[in-house]
Amino acid sequence: LLPRFAEPIPNVTVTIGRDALLACVVDNLRGYKVIHWTVYTAPHLVSLSVRKQKL
Repeated sequence: LLPRFAEPIPNVTVTIGRDALLACVVDNLRGYKVIHWTVYTAPHLVSLSVRKQKL
């Protein structure tokens, strides 16, 4: 089985300047790796971070 999102990922609406939490759960990771990255785009800065959670 390939990795897949375990549940639907909902749309998120936030006020400008506030943080948004975009959570997802992945099933069937097995030997696959999880990456942690941050993206900054211009002219609006967008930051993406992943919290490492051990099961």
